[in-house]
Amino acid sequence: MSEPVGSAILTRARALAEWIADSEEVERYRQSKEKIEQHPEVQELLQSLQRRQRRLAVLRMRGAPREEIEEVQRAVDEIEERLAAIPVVGEYRAAREEISNLLQGIAQVIAHTVSSRIPVEVEPGECGGGTCGSRGCGGCTNR
Repeated sequence: MSEPVGSAILTRARALAEWIADSEEVERYRQSKEKIEQHPEVQELLQSLQRRQRRLAVLRMRGAPREEIEEVQRAVDEIEERLAAIPVVGEYRAAREEISNLLQGIAQVIAHTVSSRIPVEVEPGECGGGTCGSRGCGGCTNR
């Protein structure tokens, strides 16, 4: 009996996912996340921020007076500034951004490599395998 189509590719994709999960970048992210979860001041500020953000959303939905909305927005901004000043929060944000950039980079490498061989849309309005005007990208109608 033969393997299902794409099975070998999915096996390699799982191996890549495991490799990423075991990477230094992910380990830095895990450590920084644990630090902020164990930091009482950060947790208190995050809870306060969430309450204020929910309040702001409710005020906006109800069409509250601009002054009231601005007051809550100032409180949100102040909490965000306080969070940004805490070193472990900066470490966490940097680690999270590093992981995001890594995953986006991997996705782009895959998309561009595949699109150089078959006509697929790589990004909205961008086609691989030819130009849109020549319909070389399999029917993309962007011009």
